[in-house]
Parts: sequence; structure tokens; C-alpha cells
Amino acid sequence: MPERTGESRVQTRDGRPSGLARYLSRPEAQFDIQGELEKIKQSATWRETGHNAKELVKYPDLRIALIALKAWKRIEGHRADARISVQTVSGRIKLHLPDDTVELPVGRFLTLERGIKHDVEAEEESAFLLTICWPAATPRQARGEAVRTLDYATVEAPAKLVDYQPGSVVSRQLLKNGAGNVTVFAFDEGQGLSEHTAPFDALAHVLEGTGEIAVAGRAQLLSAGEAILMPADQPHAIKAVKRFKMMLTMLRG
Repeated sequence: MPERTGESRVQTRDGRPSGLARYLSRPEAQFDIQGELEKIKQSATWRETGHNAKELVKYPDLRIALIALKAWKRIEGHRADARISVQTVSGRIKLHLPDDTVELPVGRFLTLERGIKHDVEAEEESAFLLTICWPAATPRQARGEAVRTLDYATVEAPAKLVDYQPGSVVSRQLLKNGAGNVTVFAFDEGQGLSEHTAPFDALAHVLEGTGEIAVAGRAQLLSAGEAILMPADQPHAIKAVKRFKMMLTMLRG
């Protein structure tokens, strides 16, 4: 199980975090949950699939998402590499755990230790807040210095190093130094990264599932085992046609 999942960082042309990334990680935030829920239910995703989610807060060590489900919709087979809490804000949901089923009406919440597999099922049209909390960043990570989260000379399966989360894009930085960085991403279906540019060439290698990657306005579908090179300073965007994972290698210089 990975130690933590790092923040997915969408950057502008000069390498700074994008406006969306800055908004999600601003130092103070207040939300109208009912208002956010109404926005979620106006989307095509909600009408077509019966579920949708919106990320409200996104820090390296904390994420909060608002997730809505129509009656009897179920999110199956999730497992987080961090401690989580689930708080029902409307309706009534069930959490199916390996050895138990927990009812969560409005006003109740549940915490789970990392690594516990769970399904979420709505008994009626419902919404809940999902909070994911990772250990705090190390001083070196906070200063943006070299990072390595893998052991040397150890065989790893990159797709197993990051887990899907409902309505989210999750990432884990494997390596970062002066020459570049390597990051593994997990995109839930329908999620993605909006069009942006990076100051360096980047190689996106799909590990599982199917994703749509657009470079300079040209969109292409990639499946497991396929890769695409995205040139520096060219706008590109990523969307999960189905759930998919990819490994992104960015080369400086």
C-alpha cells in the first residue's frame, strides 16, 4: 500500500499551479453544501449516470469531495491509502464493509482506517461528504526538494501504487529531482484535467483503462500499454472515457 497520494498539480505555462489548483488549495474556504449539490444535479453526468461528484478542497494532505447518488446507485470496490470519513448530508446511504454493513442517515458519519475496501449504496437519493486525509508532507516535500517514494532495486506494479476515488483525480509522485518527475494518476470515469500547458516535454503512458488525451486540439483515445508524448508549451487535456490510470514522466531541459 503506498504511503500517501500526492496532489495532482495542473500547471500554467510558467510552471505555477493553475487557477483551479490555487482555488482548491486556497488558505480559507467556505461552502454552501446545498448550493453545491444543486450544481451537481444540473450536470449531464448526473442525468445520464445517476451519480456525480465535485472536489471542494484539495491540499497535498487533505481532500474533501461532495458526492451525490440517485436511489439505489452503488459505488463499488473502493479502497483508500489514507484514513477517510463519510458524512451523509442528505438522504440515507449504506457502507458495505468486508465484515459489516453500516447505515448512515443524515447527521451520521463514519471513519475508516486506510486500506479497508468499501462499497457505497444509496437507499434513496442521497449525498455525502468524503474526506481523505494523508500524513502531512515531509519538510523536503514542502520545500519542493527532491522526492522519492519508491525503494531502489524493488520491482513495483505502477498501477497498484494509486487507488481510484469516486469523482476524483488521484495522483502519487514517485520521483522528483532536477531532471524531472514521475507521477502515477488514477482518473475516475468522467474526470480529467482541463486544458493546460507545461514548460517541459511529458510522456503519458496508460497503465489500465481508456483515456482521451488531446494535444493542441487533437484528441486521441489511448488504452493500456499505449503512450503519447506531449511537447512542451503545447496545450493538452486529459479525460477518462472509462476509469483509467496513467504514468506521467516529465523531462526538464
